[in-house]
Order: sequence, then C-alpha cells, then structure tokens
Amino acid sequence: MIREEENATEQPIKIDGADSAVKLLLNSIDMDEEKHSRLLKGLLGIDRATMKTRKSS
Repeated sequence: MIREEENATEQPIKIDGADSAVKLLLNSIDMDEEKHSRLLKGLLGIDRATMKTRKSS
C-alpha cells in the first residue's frame, strides 16, 4: 500500500487566485495524506516487530 501511495502521480492543482476556503480544504487534504502515510508506515513497523518476536519465540 505504501509503495503504491508513494509511486502515485498527482497532478498539481493551481490554487493561485482560488477562494480561501478552497485553499484551506486542499491543504487539509494534503496534511491528511501525510498522516495516512505515517500511520501505514507505523503499522507496518509494528507488524514487522511482532513477526520477529514470534519467530524468535
């Protein structure tokens, strides 16, 4: 999932001259995407740590 997200191409949206509310919403979407990426990476790290613990037991 992370690889797909990182490899996804995004088309830049021109926000010059856009309404303040539109700019705020677009910035919020970007921040949300960053949060999702960090969450997925964290979950994968937890899963890998759990698998190592189970193998060594």
